[in-house]
Amino acid sequence: MMNMIVLVLVTLLAVRSVHCQEGNSLQGIRGTDGDCPYQRPEANCQQGLRFSSDDDSECFSDDECLPSLKCCLQGCASRCVAPVYYRRWCSVPVDLGILFETQAATWPKVKKMINKVIHRMSITNDGTHFAMRSIAERSQLLLAFDELRDRQMNRFNVLRVIKALAPQKRTGRISTALEAAKEMFNQTNGARENAIKVLLVLTDANMDSDDSSVVNAASKSLRESGILVQTVGVTLDMNLMQLVDMATSDLYVWPGVDTEMLWLLKKTGKSTM
Repeated sequence: MMNMIVLVLVTLLAVRSVHCQEGNSLQGIRGTDGDCPYQRPEANCQQGLRFSSDDDSECFSDDECLPSLKCCLQGCASRCVAPVYYRRWCSVPVDLGILFETQAATWPKVKKMINKVIHRMSITNDGTHFAMRSIAERSQLLLAFDELRDRQMNRFNVLRVIKALAPQKRTGRISTALEAAKEMFNQTNGARENAIKVLLVLTDANMDSDDSSVVNAASKSLRESGILVQTVGVTLDMNLMQLVDMATSDLYVWPGVDTEMLWLLKKTGKSTM
């Protein structure tokens, strides 16, 4: 009974007019199935694989919650909470950086993954901006956040960067690419102060032990700077534990670019605040 009262109160509050913060734009209309309450994603979480917890509110799917509740990401963990029924929402700017391997053996697969991400996001002046850097012997900045402006800020021009890229014979040091990737998110390089900052790292994360500690330090620096780090494995030879160590949490580790990953990435830019 108490859950139903909370659900009704949340619904009534959410259906009221939504006031967007400066830099965000009003969008709508949503369906009536109920959504998870919006929270700006936490960029710096405890590393390592999560196992079962004594906290009854933690969950992995809606099936683990009461019928009136949803399993929603709240900070660094998913919990059973009352859904909300926003009819309007605010579009939040997202600065999405992609760091990826370019070696010839896996390039067709990596290219396909990147294209899926580009097609899924809303690329506009006020929406998602892209930056891209290669993991190669000489890590190269391929696109800066402020390189495309006004009418040039569109999906076609972002795709064109990937289409023009030639694969490399060998890969480079991931640590070097991660350190350079942090610079992409500086405001002097076109990143926006109010944007949610996300870095996708497409790699199998196979590296020398000497480079592993440097990679962990570089990824920690990214997370502490407020950058949400998500890792995507390319092949079945991926080093899963290294991908987990790099990511904000194991919730952001993906064995490829799939429907769930794209949906959550798209949802990052939808706020009800």
